Amino acid sequence: MLSPYRIMWLVVVFDLPVGTKAERRRATGFRNTLIDEGFIMKQFSVYLRACPSRSSADSLAERIGKRAPPEGDVSILFFT
Repeated sequence: MLSPYRIMWLVVVFDLPVGTKAERRRATGFRNTLIDEGFIMKQFSVYLRACPSRSSADSLAERIGKRAPPEGDVSILFFT
C-alpha cells in the first residue's frame, strides 16, 4: 500500500529546440520516453508522475536524465 507520507512526485519540465527535423525527432522521442515511463502530460513541456518512495523516484530520474537530449534544458523536480 502506498503511504501518502512516502509518495514522491516527479515533475519534468523541459525546453527543447525544434528548429530542425532532427531536433523535432529528438524532442518527440523524449516526450514519448516520458509517456512510456508512466508520466502524464500537464502541459506540452510539463510532465508528472507519482513514485512510491524516494529511492524509486531517484532511479526514475536517473533513467530520464540519461534519455534527455543533449541540447535544450531539462529539469527534474521532486515533491513530497
